[in-house]
Amino acid sequence: MYHVFFTRSGMCSFLNRLGFVYKKPKHVPGKADPEKQKEFVAQYRKLRKNAGPNEVFLSDAL
Repeated sequence: MYHVFFTRSGMCSFLNRLGFVYKKPKHVPGKADPEKQKEFVAQYRKLRKNAGPNEVFLSDAL
């Protein structure tokens, strides 16, 4: 559209001037606490049961 081209080093410098930095992703544990999941599901079901007729829930998965 604007026909502007950057070299790799030019793009790195540009992004650096804009405040972008490269950070290596950190490891996030993939195992959830089953007890906390059960607690969440119970609270969610209670919330859905007590919800008013005009309240919207985006997921019916639980």
